[in-house]
Amino acid sequence: MPKKEPNPPIGKIKCSEKGCSQVCSIHQARRGKGRFLYTRGAVECGCCEQSASALRQTRIWNEGDFDNRDELEPPPNLLEYKPEPEKGPEKEPESNELKVSMPGVLVALGLLGATVWGFIKL
Repeated sequence: MPKKEPNPPIGKIKCSEKGCSQVCSIHQARRGKGRFLYTRGAVECGCCEQSASALRQTRIWNEGDFDNRDELEPPPNLLEYKPEPEKGPEKEPESNELKVSMPGVLVALGLLGATVWGFIKL
């Protein structure tokens, strides 16, 4: 029985394991219901698992450097990717209340105390 040829690489991605700097090749399955993605290359760290988890598929699809992404069929279990919105400077909510600062309160209390003390001495 002739040996089956492996799926050709369709792109590359940096290994996701901490401390591993290797680049893995990305392949897409040709059989089965889904066209799942898998990686090969960094055998030292064991990241070449052929996992079809939605999280792994989404990471490969979003972070992978594909040769021609337009011609690829995306995996069926991709998670929706939502980039974090940029945060601007926080604005204080506007209100009709009088805002009192602590130094202003202390000055007002000091003046009131001095006035009362002055009346007591008279």
